[in-house]
Amino acid sequence: DTIHNKNDLFKWEIVEPSKAQFHMFGKKGEYNLKFISANGLFEAVYDVNGNLLTSKNNPDNMGTFNYADSKQSPQKHSIYDVLPYFIWNNTKDATDIEVLDESNYQNNLDAQKHYEFYFNKTKK
Repeated sequence: DTIHNKNDLFKWEIVEPSKAQFHMFGKKGEYNLKFISANGLFEAVYDVNGNLLTSKNNPDNMGTFNYADSKQSPQKHSIYDVLPYFIWNNTKDATDIEVLDESNYQNNLDAQKHYEFYFNKTKK
């Protein structure tokens, strides 16, 4: 219901899997689903069990605040959001980005079907 809400303030959209890969690290991370708010500034990432990922339960994959909308201003998003992620990571408790492996999703057909199911379901 929240995803299909007519009020943009509460509207969220699931992103393409390629835009969620920095939120799919670790054990079963390839099953994570990433949503972005209508204004592109807020992210929410859920694990395979439907848990919202946060700095307390999963600092490697949690959703973050964006200073620039990746759709409206991809260059600004790269500078203000992606570059700082590579320099400082999500939190001081997160695993070093260099040791995180993002190939789990590409190598797991079941995870791809899982994401595709929710992606198609929310696009109705």
